[in-house]
Amino acid sequence: RCSRDWSSDVCSSDLPWHGRIFADGWIRASKEIALYAPRPVTLTRPLSQGDVRADQPVVSLQAHDLSLRQARATARIDTLDSRLLAAAASDNLPETARSTRAQLEQQRVEVRGVGAEARQLQLVAPFAGQLVDVAQDALPGSVVSRQDPLARVIDPSSWVAEAFIDEDALKRLPPAAAVKAYLRGMAPDRLQGRIEAVDTVPVEQLPAEMLADRFGGPLRSEEHTSEL
Repeated sequence: RCSRDWSSDVCSSDLPWHGRIFADGWIRASKEIALYAPRPVTLTRPLSQGDVRADQPVVSLQAHDLSLRQARATARIDTLDSRLLAAAASDNLPETARSTRAQLEQQRVEVRGVGAEARQLQLVAPFAGQLVDVAQDALPGSVVSRQDPLARVIDPSSWVAEAFIDEDALKRLPPAAAVKAYLRGMAPDRLQGRIEAVDTVPVEQLPAEMLADRFGGPLRSEEHTSEL
């Protein structure tokens, strides 16, 4: 996958020219969230990349078992309402009326519960930003499992660049040094910022497969069964 905040980049520290450090890495939005279905469901409408508002519905899902439960509870309520009217017209059925009211309340609770579960299937953007990385197979009518990522919402106003720097060069980086990230295939083509943190622990797994040399990336990697 390659979306705006997964594009490869080159980051350099703002040191005197002869001492500048260049390193490959990647850039991502500092604020983002992945959207997943809360349960196995069916997608009801297509997903569209682009700008979104806070609390805007962006994914509409449907669970057929909820529709069935709703229909059963509604039919049961109609039956119980009719039975309650009949019991109210008779002075000899107080116990029946009491039991019917209890059953009626149970079915109304079921309807409210189904409604609450159905609302959870309408995924909204938690903040204003952009909907990106929409799954290519996310078409209306397609079945979605809980593990399938549907899309991500990002805030494009703030970015984090993660660069993979040689250990010797890392020692020459002053805290909070000014840096520039040169972006490939993006507009604008560079961003300015400062170093927030330095992690000296060796990387065992790359954050994106596009960084690995065997996928055309700039970083040498060794292939394992499930890791880069």
